Parts: sequence; C-alpha cells; structure tokens
Amino acid sequence: MVSSSRKKWLPFAIVSLALIAHAQSLSGPPALMKGAVVDYPEQITGLWESDDGSGGAVGLNFQLTTVVKGRPKTFTGTSQYWDSLQIGVYQRHGSERHVGDANWIMDNSVGVNCDGKRLVARMPDLGIDLDLSYDNKNQIWRGGFRRGAFARQIVLSRPRAKPGFFKSRLVGTWREGQPSRMCLHVVQQSDGKLAGWYDELSLPGLVRYASGIAPLRQAPEYYGEQGIVSEPGHEVLWFEVKAYSAGCCSPVFVGKLSEDDERLTGGRDGGNAPGSHEWRRVDGDSCVRSHDKRTDPTTRY
Repeated sequence: MVSSSRKKWLPFAIVSLALIAHAQSLSGPPALMKGAVVDYPEQITGLWESDDGSGGAVGLNFQLTTVVKGRPKTFTGTSQYWDSLQIGVYQRHGSERHVGDANWIMDNSVGVNCDGKRLVARMPDLGIDLDLSYDNKNQIWRGGFRRGAFARQIVLSRPRAKPGFFKSRLVGTWREGQPSRMCLHVVQQSDGKLAGWYDELSLPGLVRYASGIAPLRQAPEYYGEQGIVSEPGHEVLWFEVKAYSAGCCSPVFVGKLSEDDERLTGGRDGGNAPGSHEWRRVDGDSCVRSHDKRTDPTTRY
C-alpha cells in the first residue's frame, strides 16, 4: 500500500527523474573528479541553504556516489573513488520542497565543472548560473547563485534554526548496523522544522555469498540523498527515505530518543524492511570517519 506521504511526493519523484534524465542527456566529457580518491565524502554532500528573503530558501543538494574496490571489512584505510555527483539546485517556498522547486544537473553535464572546492554551472536552458567556492574553514559556499528569477550573491551553509527556536535533541548523525547500513543526518531549518539526508553504505567484506556466487569486484557508496523528516511526537524521529525516488516504496523509520540522548529505538515501516531497529548517535557528521559515543568493540570503521 502506498503511504499518504508517498502519494504526495510521487509527482515530485517523476519530475525529478525526468530532470535527471535530461541532465544526463547533456553529458559531456568525464567529470573533473572522476576516479579521484575521496577522503571525506560527507564534507560537501547533503543540503546547503540560504534564506531567499521571502520565507523560503535557495540551496544545493549534493548527492555523491563513490566506489570501493575489493572486499574491505572496514572503511578505515579503505580508499573511496569519486564516481558521479548529482546536484539539485532548488528554491523552496516555505518549509517543504514541491514539484518544480529543483533542477538536477550532473558533474559531467555540459557547462558544469566541480572539483569539490568550486562549482561552476552555466546552463541557460535551465535558467541556472552558479559560481560558488567552498570555504572549508567556515564550512560555507559563497558566490553567485541564479536559478530562474532568483539571482544574487549569497552564502550557503548547513541548515540551522534561527536564534529563538528550540534546538531539537534529534539533530545529529545516526548510524544503523553493518554490513549494509544507512546513516541519517538530521538538521533544523531556519524556521525550526526538521530536515535531513542520508547515506547508504556497505562493507563488501562483511557480506556472505552463497557457494558458487562470485563476489563483486567493487561496490558503490551513496551519500547525501534528501529524506522527509518530522517530529510527530516528543523526541520521536520520523524519517522517510527514497521519498524523492521514482521507484516503489519509501521505507519510513520511526524511533524514540533514549533518555541518555544516544540511541533511537523503533521500527521501519514500508518497503520490505519491517521489524525493530536501533540507531546510534555518532560524533561529528560522518558514519565512516567517526565512532558512536558508546564503546562498541564490533564497530569496524
């Protein structure tokens, strides 16, 4: 059965898929970063926003796919190689994104250059003209941003609530188990509403294959896809993944925050992932580079 949220976002998913297909049809030479080692994928992936001056925001959603080779059992010391980058250029009016709020481009689209520190995208057919540089020290993107009628010099930063809004204890980075796991990044927008994105990660060396099945020589890692996030009850996280994808079924995780602030416990509803799950808070913004705050001898990254 399709959830009401799924029904709500299905038109958005179809339009987004069409826009991505259009961007891919405009592909040029291999992307500048293709095959480069990526030490810190989460540094730029996910959402970056700036108030648009009319109650909404303009922003970028970076979705990076990397590749790990062989069968590693840990991310520590394992190289990840840049494969492709999808960039959602959007303006939302109010707290939520709707159909038509975003255009999708690729790092190998004609008119696009991105090296992880500077993004230049000149695509007049989409009404997009970007020239933004990343300031690692201050963790901001700064420069020219044009999408449609919006055109100005701006500073993009991670979403955060304006002063005066109560900070939710759900904000943070949360990891699931292994060998395949999902990493949730929960933030607050300027209006105090929750938002977030997620990473789909795998460690091929921890996967058991049936006799006669040859292991894959490399595996993809996915970073930065936006989810739909809310707090339906006190310190209860509702996080829908794959909400903007055209494929079937958007699993939803609903979890209650523990008293010690370190765990989310609950279940996953939708798709083919029922049952009880636990997510643990990690230090920083990375499920690859950081450990959860509790000592866990089985953690292998």
